[in-house]
Amino acid sequence: MMIYVPFIFFLLLFLVHYIHNKKKLDLICYIYAIYSFSGFCSIFIYDSYDHFGFNEINFIPAFLYCFLIWLCTYFVSQITGSSYLIKSYPYPTLFKYLAWISSLYFIFYFYMASGRVVEVLTGDIGELRGQLFTAKDEVTTWMTGLNPTLTLPLALLNFIFGTPWILQLMAFHCFIVEKMKLKYMLLLLLGSCLGVVISIEGVDRSGVAYWLMSLLGCYILFRPMMDHGQRKIFNKIGLFFLVLFASYLFIITIGRFGEKDSGDSLLSYFGQSYINFCYLFDNYECPFPTLTCVIPFTTYVIMGGYTIVPLQAYLTSLTGFDIGVFYTFLGHIYVTSNFYVVLLYCLFFIIMTIKFRKNKQLLSLFDIFIYFFLCSVLFLGVFTHYYAGAGKTFSIIFYGLLICKYKRIR
Repeated sequence: MMIYVPFIFFLLLFLVHYIHNKKKLDLICYIYAIYSFSGFCSIFIYDSYDHFGFNEINFIPAFLYCFLIWLCTYFVSQITGSSYLIKSYPYPTLFKYLAWISSLYFIFYFYMASGRVVEVLTGDIGELRGQLFTAKDEVTTWMTGLNPTLTLPLALLNFIFGTPWILQLMAFHCFIVEKMKLKYMLLLLLGSCLGVVISIEGVDRSGVAYWLMSLLGCYILFRPMMDHGQRKIFNKIGLFFLVLFASYLFIITIGRFGEKDSGDSLLSYFGQSYINFCYLFDNYECPFPTLTCVIPFTTYVIMGGYTIVPLQAYLTSLTGFDIGVFYTFLGHIYVTSNFYVVLLYCLFFIIMTIKFRKNKQLLSLFDIFIYFFLCSVLFLGVFTHYYAGAGKTFSIIFYGLLICKYKRIR
């Protein structure tokens, strides 16, 4: 019976918030809808999903899963009211700079990585994916082997432009709020595709899923301020990217899981998080808790490039648990630390939402930047902790400081 809990719980929360919000869709509705859909998929794969070889979910992990996600979402919902406006940014030229630099860098990166992209899209995806986890067939990218004097600035640009939702947010803001030309919005959206290309290099579906989820989140955030013409433009753009990237997701899924049972499918992709979280909470204990998943950039700097992926591989070798799966942001933090760190993370998250609560209807670019960031922890966290990588953390700090700096200069 516990398998039905997330679907029903988050569906009820969605309906309650939707009615309380005067039947307006917002990012809180979006968060509840995503977790309800994930719970719905869990129901279908429950009997066939055998990654850890179990079929029983206990009350305590199910309760904690629902309660902690709801608690974080509730406090995020208190940041803004049901009605808000976004004011113009005092330095709109910033959007032009970002549009040209990010799009040109994307074109350059795509050209350099085109060989690998073609290899992935035309090759045996299952075999290519397997190479990522075998030492004898180490997968390299076009940046591998470059002189460090070139690698460092390129890695920095990947950090800056590798978080798609930030450039998507800028694209929506410059077109809808600043009333800038359509080309700047399109250039920013093009630049935001860098994360997609990087994920294709790694034969990974997650980057594409994150891009689409972020784009829909931006659309929901800005939709109340769109006129009819702007909505038509975004509907066409959204449909184009949806068909393009959905096709890629389908190809990757078939190539990676085509020879396995029905549990390894798109339903498994969206539905495994709850099941994995509950199992690992009951059966797994991290042999040496770390904060790599919580403060990745600090860990990256102090430990000389140590990242979450090799840590997960090492923990898998020590414990015998294959933790390279989905388990939401809560589970991701748990498998690399312990439950006390999960509670402290939720507490810190709640404190942040209280600190940035706005009792006003007119929001600045920095306000919506922080609001969307906090929401993204939740709706992108349906798979893993999106900000477990040093690059994602760096980009949040970089753009937060950049927005504030130019605001003060003006």
